[in-house]
Amino acid sequence: VSVSTPLGVKSDVVLPDGSRVRLNGGTRIVYPALFGDERRVEVDGEAYFDVTHDAGQPFVVTAPAFRVRVLGTVFNVRSFSGDPVAEATLAEGSVALQHAGGRNLICLHPGQQAVYDADAELLEVNEVPVGDLLLIRYGVVTLDDVTLPEIVARIERTYGVSLRIGAQHIPGERYNFSFQKDASVEDVVELLQ
Repeated sequence: VSVSTPLGVKSDVVLPDGSRVRLNGGTRIVYPALFGDERRVEVDGEAYFDVTHDAGQPFVVTAPAFRVRVLGTVFNVRSFSGDPVAEATLAEGSVALQHAGGRNLICLHPGQQAVYDADAELLEVNEVPVGDLLLIRYGVVTLDDVTLPEIVARIERTYGVSLRIGAQHIPGERYNFSFQKDASVEDVVELLQ
């Protein structure tokens, strides 16, 4: 199966194992109709992966500059044909970044971004605010380890609405919450409930 997005258009793809991929503009993904022993996909461009965990079936993304090998995790890959500089950014879990031939380059931890220059074989790892990256590239708002009032305040700011927290709210409880800016406020509030 091959899916391509025109420049400026984002597209959502659900893979045979239930993993979700959001393609950025000018991106192509190729994957089998059914996965075998290994879940292998090819990406040319930029894509955000939310991989279904399956320890018995490793998930491998082959991009022009490198490969990313995971078991179940959330990460972003940016590697276009003709551009030797590529990047992988990890939001959750762990990934092994590999040379295109399979040799291990580095293991990333959440909040790290690897920038790899395939021509010069130079690798740089930076700490990045993953939530900001996802918001800029995909319109995904990510809030980690926050209270319910903080989540409500962000929804109110994003949509220009006023919300009231119900009596069953537990003060001090902390949550992780994500929503897409282009979703309706009703859908986001339903997700929050």
